[in-house]
Amino acid sequence: MVGVNRQTILYIVPDLTIGGTETTLVHLINNLDPTLYDIHICTITTPNPLRAKLHDHIGYHNIGAEKKESIFATIKFIKLVNSISPDILQTFLRYGNIVSPLPTLFNRKMSVITGIRAVPDNLSAPKDYVERVGLVSSDCVVSNSAAGKEHAIQRGVSPDKIEVIPNGRDMSIFERATPAEDIESLRSKSDTKIVGTVGRLIKRKGHHDLLIAWEEISSEYNNAELVIVGGGREREAIEDRASELGISSSVHLLGTRRDVPDVLEALDIFVFPSHFEGLPGALIEAMASGLPIVATNVDGNAELIEHGTSGLLVPAKEPTQLADALVTLLSDTDRCERYGNTAHQQAILNYSNEKVVTKFDQLYRQLQ
Repeated sequence: MVGVNRQTILYIVPDLTIGGTETTLVHLINNLDPTLYDIHICTITTPNPLRAKLHDHIGYHNIGAEKKESIFATIKFIKLVNSISPDILQTFLRYGNIVSPLPTLFNRKMSVITGIRAVPDNLSAPKDYVERVGLVSSDCVVSNSAAGKEHAIQRGVSPDKIEVIPNGRDMSIFERATPAEDIESLRSKSDTKIVGTVGRLIKRKGHHDLLIAWEEISSEYNNAELVIVGGGREREAIEDRASELGISSSVHLLGTRRDVPDVLEALDIFVFPSHFEGLPGALIEAMASGLPIVATNVDGNAELIEHGTSGLLVPAKEPTQLADALVTLLSDTDRCERYGNTAHQQAILNYSNEKVVTKFDQLYRQLQ
């Protein structure tokens, strides 16, 4: 069914692997009204496991490039944009921000929305420059956090064209969750505590800091287990480091999971030791699950967690302080319950899919 004001929107993302940004994007486009929007999504590389989550009415296009930074990928992307001729082109990550000005050379009526999903601390000068061009030349920049908005302003984007729209999640999924059996089986004793984290196994997620902290915790607690969920290039290094520290018996790398709500339901405490973030979906999901949280005090994390109310915040790259905060929660069940209840309430109030989709719908209408 075609609506009177139906807009064609093309989203571009490097791939649809299981990650926070990709999950947020899939939730968004699945919940937009198809009578108002003709929705397409373009991925550059493979694999794309989240493609299976896309609703049937969504047009899916894959460039089929071996790597996203290539002339081949860019040319095919421009051809795709020309063939679809969208009213709106929206990017979510750096690659899309960089290439977004190119299709406008052929379609000047198209509106371009770029995105800030994280506030990096290690951008190289060349990447910073070319991304700035994309951000500044776009019609609107959507940041998922207030910190991201400030980051965009510092890079020359006018505050007037920046919208802050947080990540959203389907809260009902977490209400229906049941504890993952393989994680529950780790409770060898009645008082066993299970601490867990969810995220890609990449350096900036701070897993190595967590392992050092866990070595300290393991010396005090012989009834605590650490669960690490996620896939990535750091897996072997994390396994090797756990072995070096002598903590392999209580550290469990479970790889990528499709049952994250059930994983979270089986945990007692959630830990998130990342070095920098935007507005992490993993934290929102932990909040939705009613978990007490220990997270690093970096942009994004600090917007979600109120220290001493819904969790504990510690400095990034400080394993000793991370360990101290985890010990505090491991030894205080009442505090864990208070923090978890508060986090759950804040997730429901501020980060539901419905609120996020409404904000994007309002933005798209403004661009008509």
